[in-house]
Amino acid sequence: MSKSKSVLINVTERDILIGEPKRPRLCPIARAVRRHFPGLDVGVDNSWVRVALFRGVFETVLPHSAVRFIRDYDEGYPVEPLRFRILVPEYSLRPKRRTTQGG
Repeated sequence: MSKSKSVLINVTERDILIGEPKRPRLCPIARAVRRHFPGLDVGVDNSWVRVALFRGVFETVLPHSAVRFIRDYDEGYPVEPLRFRILVPEYSLRPKRRTTQGG
């Protein structure tokens, strides 16, 4: 089994304004998750998120705060920006670029 890493998901006001209710690939949470996986297929259901990677698909459970957010957003209730963590396989994350200092 591969190692997992905790990733901070930040659902912004812009995600909320641009997102589309009841659209698993276009909702605010999918938009926020996609920032960690640019160009990949991200879908959100009532209690999980799924990302299609080049090495297969991974799914992870959403925290209760995100589940509530989805329910409220899809039903047309006002929602606020949200931050939460999900566990993702380490291999799914791109390595961070190192900066070099000129001498």
